Amino acid sequence: MSKYAPQYTFKERIKIIALHCLWAIPLFLVLDRIFFPWLNESNWILCHPYGWHMLWYGMGVFAPLFMLLVGILIQGRDMLKIYRLKQYPLPNKKVMNKTKYVYGFRATWRCYFFLIWCVGVLAFTVFGYFTAVKQTSLVDPKRLEQIQQKECNVSKM
Repeated sequence: MSKYAPQYTFKERIKIIALHCLWAIPLFLVLDRIFFPWLNESNWILCHPYGWHMLWYGMGVFAPLFMLLVGILIQGRDMLKIYRLKQYPLPNKKVMNKTKYVYGFRATWRCYFFLIWCVGVLAFTVFGYFTAVKQTSLVDPKRLEQIQQKECNVSKM
């Protein structure tokens, strides 16, 4: 068995990078040209009846939970295999750069770091929930209604 993990060929590397650019560049352009300017000009959060709730819960709870879910979906299975086999990189898994196989704790420290990251994001989510509860309870409904009538052109029905 070789001391080094198999590497992608130059063509395979270019193909992988190009495939990632196919989704990353359009996403960046849509966010930069459409979404962020709309967010700056919009008073949607102010005018929607639950706008403040969606802002605080979305920012403090759902964004970290989504990040945690994506992280687990992308890295979770590999981390579990690395922990079970106590080997990194995994057998027959290609790598971008020349990488030696490592075994034991030197291989599993990534799993422990990933677990600490997951617990940290989960703790941040819990903190975000309590912050959202506090911030949404501080909103004065009468003052908010006055601002909505002034800014949103909404009359009371």
